[in-house]
Amino acid sequence: MMSKKSFILILVFGFLTTALLAQKTGHRAEDAFVLRSGDAVSVVIVPKGNMPDRVKRTVTIRPDGKINLPLLGDVKIAGFTPAEVDSILTKKLEAFLTTVDVTINVTSFAGHRYYVVGEVRNPGYYQLGKPITVLDAVQLAGGATRYASLNHVKIVRGDLNHPTILKVKLKNIQFKGNLRTNLLLQNGDVVVIPPNSFARVGYFFRKILFPFWDVIALALSVLGTLYFIGR
Repeated sequence: MMSKKSFILILVFGFLTTALLAQKTGHRAEDAFVLRSGDAVSVVIVPKGNMPDRVKRTVTIRPDGKINLPLLGDVKIAGFTPAEVDSILTKKLEAFLTTVDVTINVTSFAGHRYYVVGEVRNPGYYQLGKPITVLDAVQLAGGATRYASLNHVKIVRGDLNHPTILKVKLKNIQFKGNLRTNLLLQNGDVVVIPPNSFARVGYFFRKILFPFWDVIALALSVLGTLYFIGR
């Protein structure tokens, strides 16, 4: 059995690994997000050399997917990631400025949400107001229950008729520092935390031995609500 000291050391190692990899890659978390209408972005344009001062604008993407910037006018950025917008704006500005740095930062996501279902303490939908990983999402949902199968987590993404299924080994992320599957969530993602084999057996026998338990529990809940309303 793992000692408490060993458990703490593993957690510390996981956090250190996360930090080191983040520094090594140098990528911003929001670069994996696809921008959409209603999102607010900060645009910083820094000319190099003997050029005018930098320009900084915080703008909201219009319903047509465009923003308005000095020199460039209307530019469509919805449907692209911030990293792609960096590249697009830099190329467009090079027609006016010899050398220029462009930085796009997402300040808020509008109307984005994701869902966490299955073996978590607080399943439901959550607002996606900032970049968030699948591990963060599970923790915000109250954490996984003891019945969760942590290495068989799935992210259901895209059209539910033809979804993309992404597999996540949450236990490896938490205890081994394997961050490759600690994916950033997108708008509309459904994070599914399945039950482990012991829980599935228990649920199976509960349906056989107590087939009407869910209906009874619902009826008791409704009766309790009516009782308190009538008081």
